[in-house]
Amino acid sequence: FNATRATHSTLADYEFNVHVGGFTDGPSAGMLTTATMLALLKGATLREDTTMTGTVNPDGSAGPVGGIVQKMEGAKATGLKRFGFPIGCRNHKDMKTGRDVDLVSFGESIGLETKEINDLNEAYEFMTGQKLERVEGVSDSELEPSSATTELLRAKTIAWKAKIDRAIGDLKQESKRSGNAIQLAAGILASADETFEKAKRYEKNGFLGPALNAYAETAIQVSLANRTVKAAVHMSRMNIDSLLEELEAAQKTRTEVDAFGSQLEIKGQSKTRGAQIQATAAFTTYVNAKAATMIADDFSAQAISLLKAIQAGKIAINRESVNELMDRINLPTVFYDVARVYLDYSKDLQDLIADEGTALPMDAPTVDRTVGGYASASTAVLEYFDALIVEAIAKEKGVTKDEVQMRVARKEPEYYLAKKANMLAMKGDGPSSEGHKMMRLAASSVAFLGGAKLVNKYYSLNGHFDDKGTFVLENRRALSAQLDLAKRTAREAAATAKQTAGFIPNAAKLSFQHAASLREGTDDEKLEALAAYWASSFWSELATQK
Repeated sequence: FNATRATHSTLADYEFNVHVGGFTDGPSAGMLTTATMLALLKGATLREDTTMTGTVNPDGSAGPVGGIVQKMEGAKATGLKRFGFPIGCRNHKDMKTGRDVDLVSFGESIGLETKEINDLNEAYEFMTGQKLERVEGVSDSELEPSSATTELLRAKTIAWKAKIDRAIGDLKQESKRSGNAIQLAAGILASADETFEKAKRYEKNGFLGPALNAYAETAIQVSLANRTVKAAVHMSRMNIDSLLEELEAAQKTRTEVDAFGSQLEIKGQSKTRGAQIQATAAFTTYVNAKAATMIADDFSAQAISLLKAIQAGKIAINRESVNELMDRINLPTVFYDVARVYLDYSKDLQDLIADEGTALPMDAPTVDRTVGGYASASTAVLEYFDALIVEAIAKEKGVTKDEVQMRVARKEPEYYLAKKANMLAMKGDGPSSEGHKMMRLAASSVAFLGGAKLVNKYYSLNGHFDDKGTFVLENRRALSAQLDLAKRTAREAAATAKQTAGFIPNAAKLSFQHAASLREGTDDEKLEALAAYWASSFWSELATQK
């Protein structure tokens, strides 16, 4: 994916055969393989005295790996003279001694020339001696949304804030009727309140895109709290009929989501490249809505069966089982609610669809090739995550892969959404309209960027949950370096779009703003900022597809 992207082509244009010998336990050769493939595409010759280690991210930046000291020793023993390692790893732990080692000093001590590699540009030059063409990135100010977009977003944020205030008021009324049931949602409400305050801060500081996103996130959390309280009341009164009615009512969201998708596909018939990109951006939120209904559908039959079994007296309710039963019963309804919020959000984003610049839209063959490349990459990266993380946990814990996938999805809902988005991206049996193809492109980008974010988070950056359930990120220095590189790449991609297509896509500007608002926050917010920079590059690159 990265090699073809660097040549301004697509993965769908080529077939790669990669032969791997021996046991491979991770993606440590990602950057080396990418630089090699790029050399093949460009007809360049690799230096025979040189190698490197490091993963590769969606924007072509290098990601950290382990065991570099031993890899350097292996390179030296094989007769190599030059060794590259990813940025953020210079101060590295020796797997044998457990001590921190300066890799540059260590390389000198064993007679290796070393280089810290930032990205594919540097990796390619290190491996071939040739430089890739690089443009000067635009300034941050050129990536500010237009005044028209800003005013529209301001109106949307006001509407969402009012909507959330009403939802919180409804929840308070429900709480009065439910008594102690509100305590079950205390944690969710605390999280919702924190997100709500964050949204207000974004709005106050002029980050209106991030504010709108945070208001939507708050709406999801308030909805989840509301569902939790209602379900607890119904279960305490054994009012199974009401639970069934609420689930059946929530299922109607699926019909509304599908209807809006059809409407968006019609609006996807664009006269300019800019409007085409904006339509695809609106589709990304629709894809999340559709993915959420697909997840809900997966669990709704099981929930209905469970409710009917309780109703028939086949399952006894006791204090030990009630929380687990509530989770299983609530799960589909919650995801239908998530879909509802994403649907409303997508409706707002469709108002941003407008012509930008005068460049003609991508023609059908270009769209097909672009969709094919991203769909293939998204399938690979999700399989990649399962192999690296899910299957490893399943083996360690002695449980099935399905069980681990459920656990991961509870911690990372984005994982399930990416899986379903990938299914939508691969679904080529629908109408062959431009709008349907743009929906598939949006789905493949959601799946690819979501999967890549998870691989980077849990493998490259060594993120994990400690015994207390707190998320810990080991390679924080590498994350800071990745953010700087991703920002630079997004600015360069915007410059290329401006030169080639005559405009910088509005979606690229909004993603860039989103990243800027988050990059100084918590580790989770920094990871979200990184993904937003990647998305900004994606939108700019769409403007240059040929």
